Amino acid sequence: MVSAAQRLLNDHLEELVRASIQRLRDADSVYQQVSDKSLNDQMRKTISLTLMRITGELIPVSLASVAFETGQLRAIQGVDLQAVLRSFRIDLRVLWEAFLADAQANGLGENAAYLSELVGVWEAIEANINEVSEGYRIATDTLNQQTSELRTAVFHRLLAGSEVDSRIVSKLLSTLTFDPSESLFCVVVDLHESEYSLLSACQARLSQRGIKNYFSWHGQYLVGFIQSRAVNEDSLMVLLTEFREYKTGLTEVRIPTTVRSAVDNTRTLVAALTSPGLHKLRKNWLTAFTYAEPTLSRAIADDVFFKFEQLTPYVRGELLATIQAFFDTDGTVNVISKNTFRHRNTVRSRLAQIEELTGLRLDFPRDIAVLAVAFSANKLED
Repeated sequence: MVSAAQRLLNDHLEELVRASIQRLRDADSVYQQVSDKSLNDQMRKTISLTLMRITGELIPVSLASVAFETGQLRAIQGVDLQAVLRSFRIDLRVLWEAFLADAQANGLGENAAYLSELVGVWEAIEANINEVSEGYRIATDTLNQQTSELRTAVFHRLLAGSEVDSRIVSKLLSTLTFDPSESLFCVVVDLHESEYSLLSACQARLSQRGIKNYFSWHGQYLVGFIQSRAVNEDSLMVLLTEFREYKTGLTEVRIPTTVRSAVDNTRTLVAALTSPGLHKLRKNWLTAFTYAEPTLSRAIADDVFFKFEQLTPYVRGELLATIQAFFDTDGTVNVISKNTFRHRNTVRSRLAQIEELTGLRLDFPRDIAVLAVAFSANKLED
């Protein structure tokens, strides 16, 4: 067995290397992307290492860690671990056949004792597999850590910077694996880092559906980006199940350079929310605006509602409920009547009273806008 290994190492090494490479490339297309030189160098070293393990010779420093280094190299090259292990199993078959051929050539083909020693080939390959797996694991962990650190840095640059150059923003988004030519969604959640398991469950659901996503904590909030042509705001409201019990804001980012402002605006909305749930920014601009501009909004509310202070609590409550229904519906008397369970004449009377007290016309768009800001500010204060 030892003498056979020495013969193969000294006289047939190049032949074994060529056979292993040919079989490997025939068996796995991923190795078509690996250069001839890289495959030749690594295969020569690993087969030499295997044969030297069998001979029991002192393994030189240049070969001692070759299996470990091969694992690291293949991880860096992006070769799947199973494909890496497959290459060593091909080595096993090539060497097994070579030993059998050598036995036949030397009259040992029927020698039971010799054939039983062939288990040493498997043991030598198994030692290589253990080392290559460890090298691959360590390299993968290092690469993942480096990638994670890079993406974290890019993410925080997007949120903390004031990039206006679309090329730079596009490059940053690409680093996070997003397509800068496509819109994406921004999600902000008032979720503490201790609730990481909820984020993991949400990301798993998105990833299973092939939906690109990246989340990280920024300040007190969890901030995330989501991208897929297969989703819209409504479908995301369903997919983000874990966040329904927390104050959550969602908005679409159509232009890459508006990522920072989209995050800021959505974060403002979340800060303004008084109850948990998923809220679209485009449906809650007034809430975000009045929270972001408290002084101006409060001044508008005081100017519009100052006469309401003269009313009894009951009348004030009824009028405010009518205003709420006015904005929650299409503003017509019939719909408001159904919404508030009040007679149509009562609704007409209250709408007229609101116009008289506020000095605003509910059929003038500009006056409606003023009332909307004032009402939103009034609700935030309450």
